[in-house]
Amino acid sequence: MTDKSQPPLLETLQLLEQLKDAFLSELPEKCEELNSLVLSLAQQQEKHEIYEELYRSVHSLKGAAGTHDLLIISQICHHFEDLLGTLSDESTQINDAFTNNCLSYVDLIHEAISATQNSSADFTAIEHELERIRQTLGKDNYRGLIVETSPMMALMYKDTLSSLPVNLSLLDNGLTALKRLLLEKFDFLILGKELKLLNGVALISALRVSDSVNSSIPTIMVTSGKRKSIPEGGKPDYRINRDTHLTSNLIKAVTSVISPKN
Repeated sequence: MTDKSQPPLLETLQLLEQLKDAFLSELPEKCEELNSLVLSLAQQQEKHEIYEELYRSVHSLKGAAGTHDLLIISQICHHFEDLLGTLSDESTQINDAFTNNCLSYVDLIHEAISATQNSSADFTAIEHELERIRQTLGKDNYRGLIVETSPMMALMYKDTLSSLPVNLSLLDNGLTALKRLLLEKFDFLILGKELKLLNGVALISALRVSDSVNSSIPTIMVTSGKRKSIPEGGKPDYRINRDTHLTSNLIKAVTSVISPKN
């Protein structure tokens, strides 16, 4: 029970800390549930239902971790969610490698729980392991982040680029995208101009002035076609109209971005 004599702000901070501690105390049990779902999926038991429950659980955990400012756990869940998202590609099989990578992500959440309880928490080893897993999954593919409010449009972009050597992650709001861009290396960014929480122009502006690994990555903005002026700091490298030429222009832009590396 909080002390009524304390200032309201202090009471709020204490309550938030209590909620965070409660969340962390429940995480080991949630990890066991994730393990069970992964193993059930591997055994092909009611595959669709198990997959939906697993994806929903990881997505929910990602959001809750972000709410409690546990960015490393949110980051792990992002990677886990990306891996689960590859099952929409018919070439991705639920084999031993897929299952082991899923279980590795759960193990990393366990490690993050322990590290978080240390006042001098160091997540370097976890971040290196995330990168190692990513490299085994993506091989020589380039990493792209799609930030689009419309799930239908985001999936259309992903399908359009399926013939290119790219691995794509999907997000639906600019603020979450900025947080991820500050933590993980990507090769390019595709985004809409109108985004939730942080619009596309603000996202590019913040990214450009950040001291992050992605501060200078190529950006591709898809707009409604209305040629409104954009402040210099927030201008994308490529601007594509949302019209009948969208798919062909998107392929050209991404090809241009990755071709200098070939």
